[in-house]
Amino acid sequence: MKKLKGLRRRWLMNTVGVVCTLGLVCVLIVTTVFSLYYYSNMQSDMRYRARSTTEFFADYQNLSYKSYYQSCITYAQTFEERNNIELQFINANGAMVASSYGNWVGSPPTTPDIPEAINTRDIRSFVDRNPQTGERIMAVSSPIIYSNGEVIGVLRYVTSTEKVDRQIVKIA
Repeated sequence: MKKLKGLRRRWLMNTVGVVCTLGLVCVLIVTTVFSLYYYSNMQSDMRYRARSTTEFFADYQNLSYKSYYQSCITYAQTFEERNNIELQFINANGAMVASSYGNWVGSPPTTPDIPEAINTRDIRSFVDRNPQTGERIMAVSSPIIYSNGEVIGVLRYVTSTEKVDRQIVKIA
């Protein structure tokens, strides 16, 4: 094989270098756009779930607090999508009442979406690292308002964004 020298070599290297750089930039742009789109849709889906589940629990407002919380526990235990997303019920003091992952021994979640949802009485999102575990998560919290207008807790959906990142890499 003949070695390339001089102008031919520089021309080939410059051309290949530019083409490879442009290809890499295109792949990075497509991957970024795809991940932003995927995260946006995932967050929108979680907000919809939180809103519809909170509306479902509004039908139980005439129950006593104890019966209400028991229905939350039962709903969390029978939650069908527990392998993909965690459902949590948190009371107004921040303590975990029920979780679709089963036992919830340990410290309660400390992300800012929970107190924000309680204070604003509106759905709040959180996308960042879990302060307790360091895992990257996406969480959506929806306030649960009792029949007397009191916010008695938060319904919260949580998923790991690290799982989502692995799926995006497989697709891209």
